[in-house]
Amino acid sequence: MKKFISLFKDPLLLLFIAIAAVMWYLNHLNTTFMSDVTVPIKVRGMSGVDKSDSNGTFDVVCQVRGNGYTLMLMSLFPRYAAMELSASDLSVSSDMSDSSYYNVDLRSLERAISSQIKGVELVGVLNNEVRVRADRYAEKTVGIKPRIRFDRQGQYMQLGPVVLEPSTVVVKGSVKDVAAVDYVETMPVTVGVDRHDYVGIVELREPDGVEMSVSEVSYNVDIDRFTEYSIIKKVEVRGSKGDFVVFPSSVTIRCNVAVSRMDRLRNNEPVAYVDYGGGDIKGDDSYIGNDKYIVKIDGLIDGMGEVDISPRYVTVLREEENDGV
Repeated sequence: MKKFISLFKDPLLLLFIAIAAVMWYLNHLNTTFMSDVTVPIKVRGMSGVDKSDSNGTFDVVCQVRGNGYTLMLMSLFPRYAAMELSASDLSVSSDMSDSSYYNVDLRSLERAISSQIKGVELVGVLNNEVRVRADRYAEKTVGIKPRIRFDRQGQYMQLGPVVLEPSTVVVKGSVKDVAAVDYVETMPVTVGVDRHDYVGIVELREPDGVEMSVSEVSYNVDIDRFTEYSIIKKVEVRGSKGDFVVFPSSVTIRCNVAVSRMDRLRNNEPVAYVDYGGGDIKGDDSYIGNDKYIVKIDGLIDGMGEVDISPRYVTVLREEENDGV
């Protein structure tokens, strides 16, 4: 007996025994077995009228019959057994206790799995019930807000807002997630004349929980050289009827104007005025006290920047008040 036991101390003998055991196991796997395996399933097209497929899969425990090798792969690697089913192949009904779920008829599920499962034969589904998550679905069109800044250099200025194409995007998702989105932003970009990148493509920042109809848009930043412009304008009085005395009666308006807008500016010069009735409106800063009013500008055009008014405020008196002085 001792001599027999000592044989097992021989490494070569142990190697042969191990090889023989592996060969036996591999040969054994060639036979047919019945086993329970977990099958990850995703249902495609559960949207219906107002619902959408949730972002994930649900597991179904299936009893299957098949080759040992295939069963081992299905047990060790769930993705090997994973499948995607069409909602049209299933019979579903809304869950009375939770409207965000569908109950799946088990017989229709068995038929759908049986038609797609590969390498094994489906004996049956062992789950007592199967529910599919299906959140209420919504979509809406929102505007796109550019986060594109022009890095002004030298005698250049930006004309008007950044133009985006398209300027809107359709967001889709659960009712809750879609309701939280009022607009979509572009990724931040700084453009400059020296880089010649004031026309290009920019990606959109996708809000959490929704999908977008487009992931990027084209942008165009209109730029032009500017020149300094100065004009003296008489101050008008608005907001009240009657005759007024304004001192000083005129102000100087200085601004930067795009070269391409000069002709338009000369044909439609801005107007300087004070809002005499604005002081009676809550929150209006027209009147600063002691008969002094802030001078405002009307008729500013696209392409005018850094407007300076001198003097910034004037004294306004009604003529009858002035006569009594």
